[in-house]
Amino acid sequence: MKQAEHPQDTPFAPLQRWLGDTFRFLRYTLRRFTTDDGMETAGLLSYTTLLSLVPLLSLVLAAISAFPVFQRWSAEIQDFVFRNFVPTAGEVIQQNLSQFVQKASELTMAGVLFLLVTALVLM
Repeated sequence: MKQAEHPQDTPFAPLQRWLGDTFRFLRYTLRRFTTDDGMETAGLLSYTTLLSLVPLLSLVLAAISAFPVFQRWSAEIQDFVFRNFVPTAGEVIQQNLSQFVQKASELTMAGVLFLLVTALVLM
């Protein structure tokens, strides 16, 4: 016995179902994004991530600068960071980060661990 064909059983029915599901998912995602203050949350996450990069970067640069072999790498890493992440205010931030790295290299092991934990918790 042959089944009766449904009007929805066209060659494009799977595509139509997929497009409908995709549209409903995008609409749901957008609604949740707006009701959960997605833009504000994204801004806060960006700010916190950038804030946590300063101690983490200073620890990495302090560890690298502790070995004379890596002095050239330290300068190249700093130049890369300032060229790509903070191009407009790079000079002032570079001076502050250099001072921060100098102070971080003078920390005790407990201070280094605390700074590392703080940077990781912020991330």
